Amino acid sequence: MSTPIPSAAPIPLHIAGEPPAPPAPDVIGTSAGPGRRPDPAVRPGVVDWAALGVEPRWRDQETGDCAAILSPFLGPATGLEPYKRYVAGARKRGETALVVACTGAGTRSHNIFSGTVAPGIHLPHYYGSISANPLPVGVSPELADGLDHAEHDLGTRLLKRPPDTWFRLTYLRESRSSRPGVARVWPPPGEGELRPILVDGLGAPVAGVWTPADGSARWFVVPHGTDQRLLVKWLVQHALPAYVPGSLTRARSTLVRDPALATDAEARLVETIAEEQRAHERRHTELQQQLAALRAWPIRCATTCCSAPAARWRTRCTTSSWRPAPR
Repeated sequence: MSTPIPSAAPIPLHIAGEPPAPPAPDVIGTSAGPGRRPDPAVRPGVVDWAALGVEPRWRDQETGDCAAILSPFLGPATGLEPYKRYVAGARKRGETALVVACTGAGTRSHNIFSGTVAPGIHLPHYYGSISANPLPVGVSPELADGLDHAEHDLGTRLLKRPPDTWFRLTYLRESRSSRPGVARVWPPPGEGELRPILVDGLGAPVAGVWTPADGSARWFVVPHGTDQRLLVKWLVQHALPAYVPGSLTRARSTLVRDPALATDAEARLVETIAEEQRAHERRHTELQQQLAALRAWPIRCATTCCSAPAARWRTRCTTSSWRPAPR
């Protein structure tokens, strides 16, 4: 009896924010009429997580084993327990911390230096922040150069289903100044880079990926208003296989195809099966060669009762002292 293959489990994904409120219960005697149920309405932002193969983990749930973080409104609060547990779990497993953060949600301000500024994203530790300046209506971004497969796919999806507003992204590093009167940062600010995925007509990034110098994290920064389902599908289908393949192995995901992603036990069993197959093929080849050699020799009966090739006598000759005829 064959051993059943474990089915794929939902991939745990931390959603930075509050879980959606349940629908309000129906109250008898409302304006809808006694006993009449109001017509169902589709609530904005509702995501069928199960259909996407994801198990959402909210603020008060375990995040240490999550595959990534999705922050639909602002960057995740890096000082809070959910983010710290997620990063600690990723570090313990030797995985890249993967974050998708939407920027630009909330009240905008204006000053003479930066113009209109929307809420940006605070990066972890002392890496600084990413600011967001709303761009005029009608901006048509395009793909940046030098993208890998997952980055290219995300940019293409954003272009096909653009948000209401694009934002110019600017990476603001912590100050290293040692001038008198300027506060010095300790520990020193970390080194990082914001690479564009989409750029506007002036070459400024409107979507990008921030990475620290040690490569321990990838923060994908996209505009507020991007469809959450688009982001979740991209995470599961492209980002996790490219950057956190171990999460798919743990979930027994059918997306895992690369033999390098198998566990040690799986790799040993695959090699054993391959060796058995090779041994079978060698033995099969040897037997085929022996059979071909026997069929190629003219075999005759060794007694005087037979003078024809044994191939014509094997069903009639009663003697057992036949042997191959000399070549």
